[in-house]
Amino acid sequence: MPRKENFIAYVKGSEDIITLLTLLGAHASVLDMENIRILKEIRNNVNRQINCESANIDKTVRSAMAQVKSIHLIEKTMGLASLSEGLLETAEVRLQNPEASLSELAALFGLLAFAHQPPAAQALRDCGADTAKGDAPPLQD
Repeated sequence: MPRKENFIAYVKGSEDIITLLTLLGAHASVLDMENIRILKEIRNNVNRQINCESANIDKTVRSAMAQVKSIHLIEKTMGLASLSEGLLETAEVRLQNPEASLSELAALFGLLAFAHQPPAAQALRDCGADTAKGDAPPLQD
């Protein structure tokens, strides 16, 4: 690109700049740029991990609060005694541990192998519901 009487070359992108600096023999500058790039990459990775953890914690808290709210609604409308023994026990443990994740609740039940599967979802599947489709269990006469 002409500028007054001289030509100017623009080099964009860190890889291209590093290649140019290497060709020019500016090895110390290449090392400086590499250090800066590595630090930025580490910082970005840490930020991504923190954001992911924060989102997971938020999702766990929202899910737990929704479960507690649902349990209170069942308690108010039809009573917890109307639940099956397994769901009643699950509801009681959730109320005693409102901050626990589903994995932590499963561990309290000694269900480490099933920690990825919420007991209520399993109960719905046992009733014939396809929870992946959002189907409700069949009505009992």
